Amino acid sequence: MKLLKKSLPAKICAAAILALGSLFISQVSSAQQKERTLDEIKAEATKRAENGMYPLIGLDPADVRE
Repeated sequence: MKLLKKSLPAKICAAAILALGSLFISQVSSAQQKERTLDEIKAEATKRAENGMYPLIGLDPADVRE
């Protein structure tokens, strides 16, 4: 079995694609992390408990509100 040898431009192109992909992924993940107030988090938790949504499946909404 022969190993394929990549030329220098192909290696540079592959490295650039990986670097841009990593940058894109880090930007997407940081954009998804929005700061929320405690009241917003409480409202989301209550909504999830009332509708049986993950991760509050099976919890009593009254307990979550308390």
